[in-house]
Amino acid sequence: MGDSKELNILAISDLHYIGKADHVCNHEKRHNSLGALAVRKALRRLQWDNLSVDLIILLDDLVDNGEADGAREDLKSLAAEIKQLDKPVLAVNGNHDGSATSYSDCFDCPEGIYYFGGYGFLVFNDDVAEGDFVTRPQRYFDVLRQQPEDTPLVALQHNPVYPEIDSKYPYVLTNAEDVRAAYTDSPVFFSLSGHYHRGQEAATLDGVVYRTLPALCEAPFRFDYIQLREVLFNPFRTGSR
Repeated sequence: MGDSKELNILAISDLHYIGKADHVCNHEKRHNSLGALAVRKALRRLQWDNLSVDLIILLDDLVDNGEADGAREDLKSLAAEIKQLDKPVLAVNGNHDGSATSYSDCFDCPEGIYYFGGYGFLVFNDDVAEGDFVTRPQRYFDVLRQQPEDTPLVALQHNPVYPEIDSKYPYVLTNAEDVRAAYTDSPVFFSLSGHYHRGQEAATLDGVVYRTLPALCEAPFRFDYIQLREVLFNPFRTGSR
């Protein structure tokens, strides 16, 4: 599949940052003040271990309430600080982040496909449905069908796709079964999600590996270091702040 080589990734999810936003978080476990500091510390931890990073992936909910006054300033501040790390960044919109357009503008990362090191990364911003559910829009299924078979793809989205989580958990993907089938029938070999704060270990279904990252804003402050190598990947390395 293509000319893929090793690609080292720092993957982070769920900062739920509150800086200038006029908002109070009612979840005691969330350390909402960390923001870009948590990202810098994660990168520093890897550098201390002599591990290189080629790409940073942010998987959602960087702020705690994107609709609050001042939240856009917080998002812009986060984006500016993370960009100063001088690494390419891919960022997915989450249900706490507010407008997908506003979010993608801050990170220069609208929905679509991005190429790094011989791999394609699909950025999916799913639609919020009534009752705190989300749905994968049809246009993304169309995008998958158009992808050449010789480019290995990594799917990035906010909500877990597999394994299934309790249907009572807010913002469950309503058409996850269709999404999984589309991944199986496409060059997608790896799927990364956030949102579910406890995270989910890597699981394989029909040749696709699915991983749900834990929240970096909650103890023990975990993140993932992922090595893609010849369309294979090494076991995840999780780290604490």
